[in-house]
Amino acid sequence: MSLIWTRHLSVHIEEFDEDHRQLLKILNELEFAVKSAVSGKVESIEIEIAMHRLENYSKSHCADEEKLLEETGYPDLDLHKLEHAGLIKMLGNLKLRLHDSSDPKHALELIGFVYGWVTNHVNVTDKQYAQFLHDHAKQCAVYFAAKKHAPKSGRRREPPIQVCLASNSQKHPYHP
Repeated sequence: MSLIWTRHLSVHIEEFDEDHRQLLKILNELEFAVKSAVSGKVESIEIEIAMHRLENYSKSHCADEEKLLEETGYPDLDLHKLEHAGLIKMLGNLKLRLHDSSDPKHALELIGFVYGWVTNHVNVTDKQYAQFLHDHAKQCAVYFAAKKHAPKSGRRREPPIQVCLASNSQKHPYHP
């Protein structure tokens, strides 16, 4: 079921397209770890690490997107935040299911649901903000420039992993 990012998923904002590529990559890694656990090829710690990365990256990406949408005055921000909250809740449920289940096969169904949610969110909801942000290109350029010059420790590309082991394209659109 693994998904590969294609131009059809592009919101034409390179920073967010890169985030979406990374989200799909981490989700694919989680799916691979779960499938490997089903066949006895990996330990559950690898699933926990992949799940931790997916959850943290998703939270960070959603916060970045929401911050830019807020700074530009995006009119549908509240709806966007609600959808993001739904994703974070879904990932929490997946994490619980992965942790509590002795049979990881049950988690594959939920992973499929997450794939569907992510692609639908990007294709519908995120693409709705694309034109709005292009119309606010100067504000976006300032936002991304500030992020680029922020201390590297503030960027989320590879978050530190802390796992508790429980016993139970195109040219940048903002440049003319």
